[in-house]
Amino acid sequence: MKRIRLGILIAIIIILSMVGCGKKQQTETPGNHGKQPVQEQQISVEEDIQWSATHASMLEKYELATIDNGRIYACRYGNEGLIVSVLEADNATPVDSYVIPNVSEIKSISINSAREICLYCTIENEDVFLRINEAGEVNSIEDIQVEDLGVLPYLKNVYADSNGLYYLWYEMSVPCAEVYEDGEEDVYTGLDRIYVKDQEMNTIIYEQVPDSFGNKLVSFAFDEEGAPVLLAMDEDGYYVRKVRTTDCKEYEPNRIETSDLSNLENSGIVAFARDGLLYIAEGFLCMYHISDCRVEKLVELASVGIWEEDIMYLGLNGSNIEIIDNYKGFDHSEYTVIREGESERKCLTLGVMTLQPEMQEMIATFNRYQNEVTLETVAYVEDYDYEAGYEKLRLDIIQGKAPDLISVYGIEYESLSNVGAFVDLYTLMQKDTEISVDSLVSSVLEVYEVDSHLYMIAPAFRLYTMWGATSVVKDKNGVSVDEMIQLLQEQGGDINSIYGFSADESPLTTLCSFSMDKFIDWTEGTCNFSSTEFGQILNFVKEYEGKPLDSFYSAIRNKDILLTLGMISSVEDYCLESELYGEKVQFIGYPTDSGTGVATLFSRDELAINSKSEYQQEAWEFIKFYIQNGYYGFGFPIQQEQFDRVLQEALEEEYVYENGEPVVCAKRSYMEPNIVSIHVNKCEQEDVDVIRKLVDNVSDKFQYNIQIQKIIEEEVGAYMQNQKEIEEVCSIIQRRVQLYLDERK
Repeated sequence: MKRIRLGILIAIIIILSMVGCGKKQQTETPGNHGKQPVQEQQISVEEDIQWSATHASMLEKYELATIDNGRIYACRYGNEGLIVSVLEADNATPVDSYVIPNVSEIKSISINSAREICLYCTIENEDVFLRINEAGEVNSIEDIQVEDLGVLPYLKNVYADSNGLYYLWYEMSVPCAEVYEDGEEDVYTGLDRIYVKDQEMNTIIYEQVPDSFGNKLVSFAFDEEGAPVLLAMDEDGYYVRKVRTTDCKEYEPNRIETSDLSNLENSGIVAFARDGLLYIAEGFLCMYHISDCRVEKLVELASVGIWEEDIMYLGLNGSNIEIIDNYKGFDHSEYTVIREGESERKCLTLGVMTLQPEMQEMIATFNRYQNEVTLETVAYVEDYDYEAGYEKLRLDIIQGKAPDLISVYGIEYESLSNVGAFVDLYTLMQKDTEISVDSLVSSVLEVYEVDSHLYMIAPAFRLYTMWGATSVVKDKNGVSVDEMIQLLQEQGGDINSIYGFSADESPLTTLCSFSMDKFIDWTEGTCNFSSTEFGQILNFVKEYEGKPLDSFYSAIRNKDILLTLGMISSVEDYCLESELYGEKVQFIGYPTDSGTGVATLFSRDELAINSKSEYQQEAWEFIKFYIQNGYYGFGFPIQQEQFDRVLQEALEEEYVYENGEPVVCAKRSYMEPNIVSIHVNKCEQEDVDVIRKLVDNVSDKFQYNIQIQKIIEEEVGAYMQNQKEIEEVCSIIQRRVQLYLDERK
């Protein structure tokens, strides 16, 4: 028998104190000025079922929490040590608080049959199991005897239940002969074991899950009736099995027949029901019913103001769902109850191809910060078929069945704008007191206008252009293809001296994405692919081969690379490129017959408002919230005040602290081992002025059009392979694209 010392006898000072003698002032957040911490939300799902949610502030921000018998038990770190708080679950009102010094890590919290708070934590480099009784007395349990622990046992967690039992989750290695019939004695395999112990810490039995062949114990918890249940996976997928206890009854595993659980291996956020499993998949709370292998989507988390990554506790209380989370932007945890029931909120919908994490977070934040509407999403892509998703959304718009808000990237919003599909956002800005045309970066908005109207917007943008050393570019910008080739030849290069075409898309796709507005008149619904400029693009693509590079830096310094095309998303990008080239770079722009050759692309979802929506003002409130709060540090913000602040921050150094001392942190870096290491710490005013001028002079939008690009790529192959003349190919493209545009009218 092996004996494992779980803890050491330590002197622990317990400070029993009451918390919440007065209410704390709630943190003020966007759209939440002075509101009470309890809010109500709703969501409609299949068969018109509605859900409402209430959020109650727990006043402090916690690391770990559980709910038992109507009370919340939560842990956080304070100046005096680990603070264990007890709160009434109905309204998160504090009841008791205990302080345990010198705790460096808290791993689990549970409640035993004697109503003691059981903690598994680390104190002074020792893992200990503590019990706090209602009088505030703390006892540490040590010298727990555990048999057959194998090699290198690691006690991952300890739990208590209301039936007087304890559960120890160990990870270890044992000889394969102990697990498999044909296993070898001197070959070891890893496994997880759940040891079940009584109140005297005597082992009753254990369950094990070997981790070979894809097996893994994912989660351990108690179901609604308090029975211990484990969720595990093997090569065939996930399964649920009750843990044997005092009667040593062997329970059959119940296979989970759904692929939605793929993220549970990392998060482990589940709750067990009598007939199933409550879990999170693709932003929804889902219930898997074991009896009939049925998945029921219950609630879209974002619609009730919940962000999946913030959840620390998920549980069932009868028909109600309980969540404790640390919501981004709050300085306190919140207790949320989700229940079936209606509310007075208006239901607003947003159509997207797929719901991206950034948008999910934005929707959750919006739903949590106000009480007027609930925003839900409608996803159009199934089985990764984006082309079908774009077409379905386009048809819904035409037929008047589209959501209130629409993410329009990829659906030719210009053509749909001409038939009155979207609301002109300028008209809404004129009535708004917080956002106006003057408060946004006007040069970018103008690029996205259709006949002087603005139908879609996003909170940030990036710039696409081409640049080179000042000594090469010589103050030129907005050059044609012929002028660019001449400039390269003057420097001893050719079109292969240009670097930056993505490996993920062809030069043809890149150049067409930049130039599409030059070949299509979206207002008139006509195109001109017989133009000289389009022919120049095809010639360029046919002749361009690029250069194999051992070192990008050396190729620039040796003048093998004369120009670089790509994205500029910060002042620091410009400074880094200047360092690479060894002198200040200048922006020559994409080859073009008009404009500066600088294009812009909105970052994140580009949103429009359905002109047939009955909630146009409510939809504008979300777009406004999105503009004000949707910039997350990549690219440039569309809001002028934020844009100016980002440029100002480029002039300032950033610091990290090492051993208590501030150390300058590089904002941009480029490294090639044994060749060069470049770091940009801050920029100068002249660098900021260059970027501000670049933004002011943006002349085109960089936009990928799926269907038109598909037509072009289907036809240019004959020219690239010398099967057809360029004039014939351009003529075919002209006819096909014009027919396509006519069908869209």
